[in-house]
Amino acid sequence: MNTVVGFLSSVIEDIRLMGEVHATDGKADSDRVLNISTIDNPGWDVVVLMNNVTAAWSKPGLLFAWDPGDDSWLRVWCKSSPDRRNATAVHSLVVSGGGRNLCLVLWVTSQMLSKGVVSDGDVLNAYGRMPGSSVLEQWYTSNCDGEWEHTFGVRMSIDTNWLLRAEICFTDEYEENNRVADLVNHNRITRWTPAREVGRAPYLTMAGSVDEVIDSIELLLCEYIPRKFKPSL
Repeated sequence: MNTVVGFLSSVIEDIRLMGEVHATDGKADSDRVLNISTIDNPGWDVVVLMNNVTAAWSKPGLLFAWDPGDDSWLRVWCKSSPDRRNATAVHSLVVSGGGRNLCLVLWVTSQMLSKGVVSDGDVLNAYGRMPGSSVLEQWYTSNCDGEWEHTFGVRMSIDTNWLLRAEICFTDEYEENNRVADLVNHNRITRWTPAREVGRAPYLTMAGSVDEVIDSIELLLCEYIPRKFKPSL
């Protein structure tokens, strides 16, 4: 099984078992329960939206920090924001990490959901057992240059039907590759939006089950998108 698929599936199962999914991020027409996105540190954010928080998360703030001294890092936060639809607070578990640490970030998210706590020793042991970087992590970090990551990257979300939606935003050079446009309606790609339509970088939209979408993203990155890396599969 794809490593990202495996770790993400574990997080989804933990959310199901908790039965405390908030099912909205406070925005009208939103049905997301889990958001994953690249950030401009560079790195990844995983955000789980909750109805309630455990005693360990009773106060918003930093819950855990880990810095081994290389490009790997982790932060775990409890955050609270108003739900504009019903005047209540939306509690979020936010786990952030380095560009090559998406699988580790997902593992820590699963630990926080299932156990409510994680330690330095837990993370160090898990870090040592992590598989090599996924194609998605390799593609992202190979493009990060201090500027690229502030504009481009990946956004994914899990909705209340447990389907994965993904949007990949590329630099303009990728629009020249007509093979990408030919993929629309194949391999779970639902739309290719050229830059001329939105006045910004082109992007792809995908939707489907977790394994379908992640596998399609990695196939796309390996076979169809010009890149600066040779993925280690």
